Amino acid sequence: MKNRDPKDILEKTVKERVKRMLRNHGAWWHMPVQRGHGAPGVDFHVCHNGRFLGIETKRPGKHPTPRQILTMENIRDAGGKTLVVGEEYYDHDGSFSGESELLAWLLNP
Repeated sequence: MKNRDPKDILEKTVKERVKRMLRNHGAWWHMPVQRGHGAPGVDFHVCHNGRFLGIETKRPGKHPTPRQILTMENIRDAGGKTLVVGEEYYDHDGSFSGESELLAWLLNP
């Protein structure tokens, strides 16, 4: 995916990359559909080796909303970890911000 214009990259592309990483490392994950009932969530709820991770994905140049930031703070307050994947695109290797942190979390129980 090198040499792409970041503004042409969709959030769907970032989500597919995250799904592949989670599958490749045997993580359980769920992508909740927000319907206005209960507490708000982030794009991915992940469990791996007894740990919980909330992941919010963004296309390059976009950032979490105030509500998403509050949700991530609530997850951290409850003892979970959170990541934002995709806010930046690195053309030199075709990766997104947050990917290396996700890989490190998956590899280090």
